[in-house]
Amino acid sequence: MTTTNQYLILFSILIFLVFLGNYAFHYYFKKNHRIVLSQIKNEEYQIFKNISLYQFWDMGFKINKADIFILKSQIIIFLYNSNLNGLVKQAQPTLLLFENDCENLISKGISKKLKITKIEKTRNGISININTQKSIFNKSFRIVLKLNKNESNKIEKLIKENLYVT
Repeated sequence: MTTTNQYLILFSILIFLVFLGNYAFHYYFKKNHRIVLSQIKNEEYQIFKNISLYQFWDMGFKINKADIFILKSQIIIFLYNSNLNGLVKQAQPTLLLFENDCENLISKGISKKLKITKIEKTRNGISININTQKSIFNKSFRIVLKLNKNESNKIEKLIKENLYVT
């Protein structure tokens, strides 16, 4: 076997391991999404699917797609990483946004719990500021939901009814 063939085999194995690792993360987070859905099945909530979500922190940002669940005093966000113009939808961590610390917050299947400090309407959506005092590096964190006018009005109304942060 030539050196070139050995390198091709090694490269193929590495590519396979990358795909296998990505699938394992996708499967793990998809399982967490199902766990959260089973916990809220008896709760009253509204769902908004396939919303463009922008995450901003100190010196960076990330664009994702998300399914948003608005419950009483909580917002649950299922993040998805859309690749190849939306053909591949890879599950990402689940975020729980809340306004008050209480014991009835959903805990199983949640990757990160974040306290909301401010919610405001923007020109093309809704901006949610998050309290990240526990973090050393990220002093500010903001999520912006890019919505059409109809979705924006519905979500704003639901947030006002279910959350008291403004």
